[in-house]
Amino acid sequence: TNAKYYQDLLFVTEGNVKCDRIEFIHEHFVMNGFDYIVIGEPVNTYSEPIKLIQKIIELAKPGAKILFKLRNVADVRMFLKTAGANQLADQDMPIYISPEDFINCLRAMGVNNIDIKPEYHNIDDGTLSELNKIVKNINISKNISKAVNDMCTNEYLFCIQK
Repeated sequence: TNAKYYQDLLFVTEGNVKCDRIEFIHEHFVMNGFDYIVIGEPVNTYSEPIKLIQKIIELAKPGAKILFKLRNVADVRMFLKTAGANQLADQDMPIYISPEDFINCLRAMGVNNIDIKPEYHNIDDGTLSELNKIVKNINISKNISKAVNDMCTNEYLFCIQK
């Protein structure tokens, strides 16, 4: 989707290189044609993330691995933005979808081999301690550790197998 990488891709690939909007990926590649697919940007920064993953799964061969990220919209940045710290807001404005909802969508598409790992914000111990206190004091979750962990997650890395 980004023409600035076109020449680099020509150098490192044996196949055809295409540059177009991601919505038109089916026009350039055949179904069941890939062993591995990596999506470089978080899927929820695209306009229709579920539809995109559906198309990507169709392009993958049976048994193929697909790697992508899902931006955590309900993270500490959103919490701080809600508290008035607008400069910390996510500039990409990703679409909100929880990892649990995304997993349910993948299962509905027939994907059962799903591995998900969180990638965390770089948060210092003092800030983490304060965040724990805030979550505890406002009593928004019975599992404070999980709530703070979820808030500190920047993106979720998904590895699925068709």
